Amino acid sequence: MPSLSRPVPVARLHGPVEAAPAPQAAVVTPTPAAAENDARLPLIRLRALNKSFQTGTREVVALKDVSIDVREGEILGIIGRSGAGKSTLLRCINGLERPQGGEVLVDGTNVSRLNDAGLAALRQRIGMIFQHFNLLSSRTAFGNVALPLELAGHGRAEIEARVSELLELVGLADKHDSYPARLSGGQKQRVGIARALATAPRILLCDEATSALDPETTRQILALLGDINRKLGLTIVLITHEMAVVRDLCDRMVVLDQGRIVEQGPVAEVFARPQSEVTRSLLQDVLPDLPAALAKRLSPVAQPGSQPLLRVRFSGAAAGEPVIAELARRFDVPASILHGAIEIIKDMPVGVLILALPATTAQPLATLIDYLRERTTSVELIGHVLPAH
Repeated sequence: MPSLSRPVPVARLHGPVEAAPAPQAAVVTPTPAAAENDARLPLIRLRALNKSFQTGTREVVALKDVSIDVREGEILGIIGRSGAGKSTLLRCINGLERPQGGEVLVDGTNVSRLNDAGLAALRQRIGMIFQHFNLLSSRTAFGNVALPLELAGHGRAEIEARVSELLELVGLADKHDSYPARLSGGQKQRVGIARALATAPRILLCDEATSALDPETTRQILALLGDINRKLGLTIVLITHEMAVVRDLCDRMVVLDQGRIVEQGPVAEVFARPQSEVTRSLLQDVLPDLPAALAKRLSPVAQPGSQPLLRVRFSGAAAGEPVIAELARRFDVPASILHGAIEIIKDMPVGVLILALPATTAQPLATLIDYLRERTTSVELIGHVLPAH
């Protein structure tokens, strides 16, 4: 029978993360800080993963040639619209789905080759939290957290010590005897997190864990997950359709679209240099781009009196430079800021500005764009707009 004698303090359940060189899998170029994180060992490796489902006479491709490394101790966000393949990918990691092609390696073990007993053992090392909590209404908070330990055959005294410790960790020490019906959504999710940690897993999978929560409760749950990651060195993989969740919690991110990876890299880098249209669209929630009213007035070609419209992205040190003022001083070109936003992501400022240049200038437009490109993250001519009347 397994033993949990001498209950280990939660903050010491895992030793320090061991560092070793690993290949950089990101599409974008990492910052020096991001490169340091890349030295961590991959705990989960997905290699050329393919998965399809048959719907009537139609085959639906859920995953196509998906390759990802999840490094030990990091928080990886997998984001995409509904139907992008996020949930299927998560279910392949814990063996609930078997891919038709490729490999899922968890701590060196090929998940697809495990029998039922092997999968059961694997899932002892993988915790899971869900969008709708999946708590048993007939059990108290204590009983829900205790269930995995009971199924694993631990003794009552060991279970009581472990569950009490976990309820304290998630801030529910006073809800020991409360049933789910008496708990708020945030409290239910905290119970779900405590239950997922019961068997001291190395990996925590989060399936839209905050989608059913209000914004304030979401912030609290994300802060709790970040705290657990730091205290336990736990590797967290979360799927979401909310870019704010990725911004607030994750170290790296993967963008899925129709079963394919369209972008991946350190969060701050992807926010600063989105490569795909899907990523730019998802970023609208946190870094609003072109307002709809302005987009309606946009023309792809110059017209008499129209102003060139530029999308300027900036990050890091460039965010603090007086670039627009210098443009006006050096070239005598006053630029109008029509729209903009800035976010602090992993201690790095990342932002976007929509600039309108004068309809006519002494300098060629290409010269002005080149000047801005040298001093910002990226510059894009998105069209020409007539002044509003």
